[in-house]
Amino acid sequence: EVLLLAQELESRAIDFTILDASLTRSERYSNYLKVASGQARIVIGSRSAVFAPVHDLRTIIVYRESAQSHYEVRTPGWNTRDVALLRSQIGQADLTFIGYAPSSESSYLIEKKEMELKGRSVNVDVQSYPAHNGELLPDRIFGPIRKALEKGSVLFLVSRKGYSSALMCKSCKNIAICDCGGRISFQGSEKGYSCSLCDKKGSQWSCRWCKKDEPILLGRGSQRFAHEIGRAFPGFPVITSDASTPIQSIPDQPSIVLATSGMAPRLPSGYQAVIILEGDSLFSQVDLRAQERARESIMHFSSLVSTDGKVLVVIDSAHPIVASIARWNLTAINNRELQEREQTQLPPVVSALTIEMVQGDCQTFITGIRKAVDDGRIPHSTRILGPKKISDESSRVILTVPHEDAQSLVDFLVTYRKKRSLAKKSNLSMRVDPYALS
Repeated sequence: EVLLLAQELESRAIDFTILDASLTRSERYSNYLKVASGQARIVIGSRSAVFAPVHDLRTIIVYRESAQSHYEVRTPGWNTRDVALLRSQIGQADLTFIGYAPSSESSYLIEKKEMELKGRSVNVDVQSYPAHNGELLPDRIFGPIRKALEKGSVLFLVSRKGYSSALMCKSCKNIAICDCGGRISFQGSEKGYSCSLCDKKGSQWSCRWCKKDEPILLGRGSQRFAHEIGRAFPGFPVITSDASTPIQSIPDQPSIVLATSGMAPRLPSGYQAVIILEGDSLFSQVDLRAQERARESIMHFSSLVSTDGKVLVVIDSAHPIVASIARWNLTAINNRELQEREQTQLPPVVSALTIEMVQGDCQTFITGIRKAVDDGRIPHSTRILGPKKISDESSRVILTVPHEDAQSLVDFLVTYRKKRSLAKKSNLSMRVDPYALS
C-alpha cells in the first residue's frame, strides 16, 4: 500500500519522503534526518511513521486504521490510531481516518459525536445466495458469474491462503497430527503435506492411529478454491493473490481472480463481479474483532466492483451485511454491535487490560486484585475475566474497567510489576486495549 501510494504521488509530480521498514537502514536514517530537518513536507510510511518529527504538522491521515498491522506487538503495545489521536490533540493537527469500515473504537467515537463520519451515498447491486448444505457455490450463483465472465474479470474473496489447513482420517475421524504434535496441512499436489510446527514435509500421509492413508481435506484455502472454481468455470485463467504470492496487476482479459483480504489486484475499470465466499465463516471466528475484520474485508472487495458490476455474497439474505453493502452504509450494523458491547461491558465501551503470567501465579494475582478493590486501591468497577490457559506454562487474565477509571488501574499494575521485579519474581506481560483479547 505504501508502494502504491508512492507511485500515485510520483505520477502527480508531488514530492514526498518514505519512512518504511522496506528501506535499508542507511536510506531510512537519511530520510529521517530529512524529515527532522524540515526538508520533507509530505511523509508516507507504515505504522511507525506516525512518530515522524514533521515540522509544523498540519494533517495526519491514517489508512485502514482498523487493520491489525496498525498494532505494535512489542512492548509497550501502542497502536497507530491512539498515537495519531494524541498527536492531533497535542499539536492541533487535522486528523482523518480513511478506510472501508471503521474500527469498533472509531465507531464508538462517532456515536459519542467525538468523531465525524463522512462518506458518499451510493447504491450497489448486491445479491445473496445462501449455502444450504455447505456447498462452496450455491446452484443459483453460477449464472451471474458466467454472465460476468462474458464481459470481464471476476474477483473472489477467500478467507485463507494455502490449499487445506487441516486433515482428518476418513476411517477413524482423527485429526492428522505430526510426531511433534503439530497439525498437518496439505499444500497441494506439488508441495504435499506439511507440519504447522516443525515444518516436516512429505508427499505421502498415513494416519498415526489406524494407519490408513485416506485423508479428508478440511478448511479450504485459496489454492483449493482455485482448483475447484477453475473446474467449475473452464476456459478462463485462474489467478491467486495472497500475502506469500501477491499480484499487483492482471492481464486485460476475462479472468478468475482469487485473493485473500487486502491482496486483491486492482483493475482500472473494476471487476464485473465480486464474489464473497463463505460469508458466514468470515463472521464466525471467535475473537471480538471477527465482525470488524469481516466487514472491512467485504466492503474493501465490494469497492473494487465496476459501476455496472454485481456483488454476490454467499450468505443468507437476512444478514445485515447485505443491506449495508447495498446502501454502502455500515452505521446500522456498527451501532448494533456497540449496543451488544454496552450490554456485555466489553471494549470499546470499556478499557481492557490483558495480563499474561505463569499459571501458578494466577490465583494469587486474582486474589490480590480482589483485595485491592475491597481496599479501594483500584476502582470498584474493575471486572476480572479468566484466567484462561494459553500454553502449558502461561495463563491470561483480563481486567476491564470504565474509561474514566482506566488510568488508575494502569498505574496500580505498573507499580505491581515493579515490585514483582524487585522481588525477583517471574515477569508478566501487560497490554492496555490490545487488538485482541483472546
